[in-house]
Amino acid sequence: MAKTYLLQTIPNDIYILIDSMETAKEMWDEIKKLMIGTDLGIKTKKANILTAYDGFKALPGEALHETYNRFVQLINEMRKIKVVKSNMEMNIRF
Repeated sequence: MAKTYLLQTIPNDIYILIDSMETAKEMWDEIKKLMIGTDLGIKTKKANILTAYDGFKALPGEALHETYNRFVQLINEMRKIKVVKSNMEMNIRF
């Protein structure tokens, strides 16, 4: 029954990848991996975002609002993966 509920509620692109699995547990584990990512993938993403944050600077010829928009996008990506900087840290970086 759990397998049926899982299959009814997931997007088609994920359904195609898991419909042949035998148990709901196998399905659930694969869905988690597909939706969230592996631990290694998450760590790699965090490392890449923190590297981008540490090296953030205005690009040559870039307008202030363009620099700000790139910075806000970077901060939003950091928040998505639970990397939080204080307001003071962000103000100093920008």
